[in-house]
Amino acid sequence: AMLRNNEDKLFLINPEVATLDISKLRINSMGLYIAEEKDGRIRLSIEGSQLIGPHARKNVLEISKEEVGKWLMGEDLERQAGEKGFVLIKHSNDFLGCGCAAKGRILNYVGKNRRVSAVHE
Repeated sequence: AMLRNNEDKLFLINPEVATLDISKLRINSMGLYIAEEKDGRIRLSIEGSQLIGPHARKNVLEISKEEVGKWLMGEDLERQAGEKGFVLIKHSNDFLGCGCAAKGRILNYVGKNRRVSAVHE
C-alpha cells in the first residue's frame, strides 16, 4: 500500500497498517520513503530507484565508476541524458537515486544527510 503525506511524499507501507487505530497519533510519516510527487512528476528516492530501477526500460543513465564518487558526494554530473526530466542513476547493477537532466547536466538530488564526504577505492 502507499501513503502520501501532506508534503506529497510517497511511502510504501504494509497494508495491515489500515487495521490500526491511528486517529489519536501524530504521525508525520511511516513506512519506506520512495518518492515525491511535484507538478505531476514523480522523483524517486534512492530506495525508490532501487525498487523500481530493475524494472525500468527508459530514463536510466549508466554512469562510470568515477562519476559514482562525484554523485555520492552530491555533485551534479556534466552529462547528456538523451531525455529531459528525471532519470534513474545506475552503475553496474546498483541504482543510486534519481537526477534531473537539463542543459547537459544531471542535477543531483542526493540529500545532504545522505552524501559521503570522500570516496576511497
